[in-house]
Amino acid sequence: MADRDPAHPPRVLTGQVRMACLCLAAALLAPVWRAARADDASPMDLLRLPPATQPDAPTTRAADDDSPPLVSGPVVRVGVLLPLTGDLAPYARSARLALELSADAANRRHGLSGPRIELVVYDTHGSDRDARESAIRAILVDGVDALLGGLTGPEGVALRSIAERRRVPLVVLSGGYDSVAENARTVLRVGLSDAQLADALADFAWADLKARRHFLVMASGADRPGTVGEEFNARMKDAGSALAGVAFLGAKTDPADLAAQVAEAKPDVIMADVAQDRLVALTAALRQAKLTAPVLDSVRFWDLSALMATRAEGLGPLYLAVEFLPQPDSRACRALAADFGKAAGREPDAVAATAYDAMMLLAEGARRRAAAGGKLVDRMLEIRSLPGLLGPIGFDDDGVARRPAAIAQWVDQAADAGARLRPVRLVWPGGASPTTQPDKGTATK
Repeated sequence: MADRDPAHPPRVLTGQVRMACLCLAAALLAPVWRAARADDASPMDLLRLPPATQPDAPTTRAADDDSPPLVSGPVVRVGVLLPLTGDLAPYARSARLALELSADAANRRHGLSGPRIELVVYDTHGSDRDARESAIRAILVDGVDALLGGLTGPEGVALRSIAERRRVPLVVLSGGYDSVAENARTVLRVGLSDAQLADALADFAWADLKARRHFLVMASGADRPGTVGEEFNARMKDAGSALAGVAFLGAKTDPADLAAQVAEAKPDVIMADVAQDRLVALTAALRQAKLTAPVLDSVRFWDLSALMATRAEGLGPLYLAVEFLPQPDSRACRALAADFGKAAGREPDAVAATAYDAMMLLAEGARRRAAAGGKLVDRMLEIRSLPGLLGPIGFDDDGVARRPAAIAQWVDQAADAGARLRPVRLVWPGGASPTTQPDKGTATK
């Protein structure tokens, strides 16, 4: 038999090598395929997703800060899922900048031997499906230790299912859906819920405004924004206030007719759970009807900017519960305003403040885990009082953040749009501030 030419090996060997490579690839991709099927996502969709991005290094370091940059320590990778393109992109960019500033500050606090927070950013495009697929990729491909996102309620619910199934901690920014952290083992919510905002408004109406008769104005049909009005009514009735009446404000309702109905009831306070544009029309109609009872409402960050820019006059007394207003006597607020202003050229908004506090809570959980071991979510649940932008913040046993709401008064004669709201006081929903609750040594969820 003729000798084989070493430069031309038999074709059967090439085929065997090819088959071995295919088997190895199939074995490596099998877990991703099974995970994607379990989470209702296509494996090809995961491959088509744009690569995760590392945030630019924060450029907001103070000129007199001579501390060395952090170059070592255990790394905690956080998958940040935000709608960086689409209608909510301006808010997402604000949240991203605040997260970067907060993570940078935490890394410098932790020092060289402490945990180092590393952000891996994903664009959800405002799509629940893209949010789920990005979360799967973050966990299975990029190996993140925690997820942070959920700028809207539906997106938070979409991320919850992935975090619970994969048992990865998820910090949700939105507070619109009360159920997002309900009966969840790994989900923590930082945004104020409808119930918490209603609690703050009821506390203010009863204790500060001395209201004993309240009137409820609700949006009707598709315009209905949430459950703040219903929760406010329940809390006021529990306190002893009488319900003077209920009216519904729809797209075709004449605000003047509704104002006449409210005037007949003679309430001490009017709770208006309506959309921002209808709030201005309703309040103006009430004042034209010579009704001077204070009007209350809650405003989320996506409506606050539009409300602040309105040129309507004669709306007072109007009080709003908001998630954040800069407090001049807060050192943390001043520091964030300075750093955020350098990077963005404007003051931080409510979503930036929520994101900043969320990253502080996550970083503190990472520090505690590095010191005591255990699960990151358990270490975060131990936090009962951490200095936040508006005051002490922490979590309850259900993973819901206890943080203050700001009660603000509308200012008619303002020099500019940014001065439209004047801080009145901070209210901790549910009563006492977290300073009265010491940190726990252990926590289970």
